[in-house]
Amino acid sequence: MRQVALLVVAVLAGVALAEDRKPRTSEAVYQALEEPVHLLFNGDSFEDVLATITSQTGVVFVVDESVAKKSRVGFRIRGGSLARALDVLFVVVPGDPTLEVWRGAILVTSDAHPRPIPPAPQLGDDAKKALAEKRIDADWNEKPLAEVAAAISKAAGLPLALGEGVLGKVTLHAKNLPVASCVDIVCRLGGLKVVTESEKLVLAKVAAGDQPGPAETVPDSFKAAEAAALREVATGTLAHRLLTERLTKSFDKATLDEVVREVKSKIGGFAVVLDQGFDPAARATFEAKDATLKTVLARTLDQIGGWFEVGGGVLRIHKKGTQPQGFR
Repeated sequence: MRQVALLVVAVLAGVALAEDRKPRTSEAVYQALEEPVHLLFNGDSFEDVLATITSQTGVVFVVDESVAKKSRVGFRIRGGSLARALDVLFVVVPGDPTLEVWRGAILVTSDAHPRPIPPAPQLGDDAKKALAEKRIDADWNEKPLAEVAAAISKAAGLPLALGEGVLGKVTLHAKNLPVASCVDIVCRLGGLKVVTESEKLVLAKVAAGDQPGPAETVPDSFKAAEAAALREVATGTLAHRLLTERLTKSFDKATLDEVVREVKSKIGGFAVVLDQGFDPAARATFEAKDATLKTVLARTLDQIGGWFEVGGGVLRIHKKGTQPQGFR
């Protein structure tokens, strides 16, 4: 029998997630993506970065095997939403990773290896209810798919078998995940579907001609936030306001954080990303007299050995001598 491709589902969970027993829903994930975050990473691996974000926000990440999980990341971000922080993070990780909210988690794949939505499960009413209502705690490291199916079967109280030629392994760590979400995640990354055969649920291979199931419903509030971010990218609103808004103030041994707070007080919140190793407590002294906010930032960074660029509603601060990594 032909073996399906190795199935790796990495859900990275910190201590906070392990203790949090709230149900995992896509609606909650979208809400978390709109919340502000403050993050600091200094050469951490991509998977450790996601684990840290999980511990702070409760958002679970499902990472496909095609993504470079060991890539090292170094930056600091203050303010701005989790969605914008992930935009920045995905720029610095090789392989063009992409994200999608999927079944109460964030699915991380790559442009080179997209994972199509599997067909909608073929379930009777009783099976639908059981999968939706029951929860499962998964702590699996390269667990054979047959054993995963047995664990799901036990949690749901329903028979679940593997179809012909379906093999593979699963790495999954998640607490209080709806069984239906767990099944959907396994199916999506494994190229599988759920069918009913002789009153038994079966994980089978997706066949040519199978139609994908429904995509997640995106809340209107998140659509509006994303549209605003796209407008910022297209129009350069932040860059324009840094050039046009002015400030008069004396800065006496002011830290970079203090200067940035003054700038934000004039034009509102935005995300700030600092390169790895940049010290936000470094100090500058100067007099700003009706100076543009761009000038205020430039004079500050000139004294503490840095420079900045703007894109996508994000102010990115570099150490002198470094090259920009760019914005999407």
